[in-house]
Amino acid sequence: MQLSKLSATEKKHLDKAMHTLASDGYRLLGVAEAIFEGSDFPATQQEFPFQFKGLVAFYDPPKHNIQKVLKAFYKAGITVKIVTGDNAATTSAIAQQVGFKGYEKAFPGMN
Repeated sequence: MQLSKLSATEKKHLDKAMHTLASDGYRLLGVAEAIFEGSDFPATQQEFPFQFKGLVAFYDPPKHNIQKVLKAFYKAGITVKIVTGDNAATTSAIAQQVGFKGYEKAFPGMN
C-alpha cells in the first residue's frame, strides 16, 4: 500500500477491508503491478511505480486436533506462545478459534 499511489479514501477502505478479513482469521496478500520500460532499473524494487490491484484473502484452517493438544499442554502446566509473521488481528482471531489462552494479547512484530 505504501508503494502504490492510493488516495486517502482508498487507503481507508482498504484498511477497513483488511481489518475485517484479518479479524475473521484470513491471511492477506496485497497485489500490485509495476510496468517498467527501459534498462535503467531502479536501485531497489520499492522505486518501481506500483499500481495496487487488490487483496487476496485465504484461509488456512488450524489442525483438527489443536484444541486437544493445547488442553494437554495447559493441563501439564506448559506455557504456550505463538510466534508468527501473520498480521496480529489474524493471529488473534485464529488463536481465539482454537481456544488459545491469551489470544487477546497479540501484538504486531517489528518491520
